Amino acid sequence: MGIGINELLALEIGIKEAAKYYNLPYVSATMRLIDDIRTLNKINGLKRELDRLSVQKLAITEACTRQVYALVTAAKIQNQAL
Repeated sequence: MGIGINELLALEIGIKEAAKYYNLPYVSATMRLIDDIRTLNKINGLKRELDRLSVQKLAITEACTRQVYALVTAAKIQNQAL
């Protein structure tokens, strides 16, 4: 499975800490730790998605700003021609 002794020891320590922190039986603490890991993975995924969308929003805002400047310039030129 690709899990070494160090990883298993770290997992055992994490489960024991969760059991102590949440005052839970060992099995319940294991499930709680797994749920916490899943929650953190979701949060990290959402943060990455938020970062990606922020970059897209910045690019769209920049493009729209340039387009507005172009339209204003075209309107000024058109008014001068009249």
